[in-house]
Amino acid sequence: MIIVGNGLLSRDDAKSLLNYISEIIKKFDVVHKRWNGFNVLHSAASRVAGLDIGFLPRKSGKSAKKMLSDASSSKMGMIWLLGADEIDTSAIRNTFVVYQGHHGDVGAHCADVILPGAAYTEKNGLYVNFEGRVQEVRRAIFPPGEAKDDWSIIRAFSGFIGHPLGFDNHDACRPNAYITLSPFWRNWQDL
Repeated sequence: MIIVGNGLLSRDDAKSLLNYISEIIKKFDVVHKRWNGFNVLHSAASRVAGLDIGFLPRKSGKSAKKMLSDASSSKMGMIWLLGADEIDTSAIRNTFVVYQGHHGDVGAHCADVILPGAAYTEKNGLYVNFEGRVQEVRRAIFPPGEAKDDWSIIRAFSGFIGHPLGFDNHDACRPNAYITLSPFWRNWQDL
């Protein structure tokens, strides 16, 4: 079995390292039809889910690194940090920053607008654990003050800009997630 940290994937030499690891995998039969012995251990909650649903920049899109670079050189008019607390925001200048999250984490410190989101204990949702298993959670307590579920903040903004999303409550957006986001999620209750 080979386990690498997600830091390997963000290195400048990631491609060459992955090619080298690929040679090791082939030589020692680490990945085959009945077993995948290559794993990436992620350090952030729901990074696995983001990868499952293809939350990656399109060919014409920008990586997080490029977005931060553009935000630091005023090439980007606005950046929306959705619970993004693992990035270095110190270089962001002359860019309007919206932070959506909770607990006043790093991203909130550079924000022009803070949209208080509910913590994971304060909302219903689906999460993907490190094994890639989808897990349903139910709200344990209500969010404090004006904090809202992330879906409702995004839905309200979509209506504000004239492109309302096709759901008005948590239960209405869930079938779309199961069917359209990822084949891993379609039969999540069977795991």
